[in-house]
Amino acid sequence: MNKIISKALVEKVSKISMMMAEDATERYLNFFGRFPKLANRIPLSYLASYLGITQSSLSRIRRSTSGK
Repeated sequence: MNKIISKALVEKVSKISMMMAEDATERYLNFFGRFPKLANRIPLSYLASYLGITQSSLSRIRRSTSGK
């Protein structure tokens, strides 16, 4: 049980530290790259919260990256 918990904690810390090293646009593009169908199906408020940004910032990022 301790090994499972330790592995989950390491993965969580790794994910958070990796996200904190990226700017908001990179976080969105990485999320969109991993989950392209999901990014357009969940509410913006949930996605913005997951990415650690505001809804207005997410809308701005989506608008600016829509041509990419």
